[in-house]
Amino acid sequence: MNEKEFNSLVEQLRDDPVPACPGNLEQNVLRRIRLAGRREAGLMEWLGGWLTRPAFLATTLAIVVLSSFATASLVFQTTVPEDPVAAIGFDVFAESILLPTDH
Repeated sequence: MNEKEFNSLVEQLRDDPVPACPGNLEQNVLRRIRLAGRREAGLMEWLGGWLTRPAFLATTLAIVVLSSFATASLVFQTTVPEDPVAAIGFDVFAESILLPTDH
């Protein structure tokens, strides 16, 4: 095939109308795009979507703070001691101090 024959075939192809596409091509392409976009979100994507919301962060922070205060108040319930000096630890000074003086 020489160059002149090749150029005439290219011109003929340019002049011919574009062949019609199958009728379901557009539907198949759109269906594939829709199915690719509808990928099932996993736990990390779902959690990542919720973590960026300010209301979720504020609610989570409030729950954490309230539960830590409730836990601390249940664990460290204080009772008033009968002798406040003993509670502080100053009862050590109430006894007489014996110092070695044999030198």
